[in-house]
Amino acid sequence: MARRIAKYGHRLNRITTIGDNVNEIARTLNDILKRDPDIVFVSGGLIIG
Repeated sequence: MARRIAKYGHRLNRITTIGDNVNEIARTLNDILKRDPDIVFVSGGLIIG
């Protein structure tokens, strides 16, 4: 995904990888949103069960 975004001339500032932990996901998203990004891409998924 990052390569394609860059290929089309867009600048990537940061790539963050985290595990499937709901608290870590929430904390990380809150930290990201504090930086007031123009856009946030989220992929993958949390498996609960």
